Amino acid sequence: ERVGVRTAEKVNAGATLADVTPSERMARLKAEGNRFWKKKKYAKAADLYTQALAAFNMDGKGSRTETQEKEKEGQGTGATEEVVTMSAEDKGTLGSLYSNRSAAMHILGEHNKALSDAEKGISLDKTFVKMYHRKASALVSLGRKAEAKEAYVTAKTFESSEQVLAWIDRQIADI
Repeated sequence: ERVGVRTAEKVNAGATLADVTPSERMARLKAEGNRFWKKKKYAKAADLYTQALAAFNMDGKGSRTETQEKEKEGQGTGATEEVVTMSAEDKGTLGSLYSNRSAAMHILGEHNKALSDAEKGISLDKTFVKMYHRKASALVSLGRKAEAKEAYVTAKTFESSEQVLAWIDRQIADI
């Protein structure tokens, strides 16, 4: 009976991927990426995280906008402006995907891409301390050590754990 359940799960996960909602597709692709990460197959993991990000955008979450009337500064034009809105949950999901892909890109030696993903993650949540580590790691690999130290110093402003703060201090000292 247990084997039958597992087999059905495998078939449903693989065979119906095209038939699920974009949110479900994104979650499955992220989970699959995490499985490849654990197997140290970083290129495949990065590809799956990229597909998950695309699925996120297909769901309309990445491009959800509200039209907002806003006066142009000092111009009084009354022009409308598109403002992207996103729930905290969506920001967390997207941030996690960028964090995972940044880590994979860093290991693959794609440091500019790792840096770009880290910066995208920070733009979603300035308090995501791990993302500053991703940024700093990429910057060190790119030879931009002063900027890497700055990223770690910024991370410290959002961290309260003494253990993590001590770890960050060691990272700064090692740069």
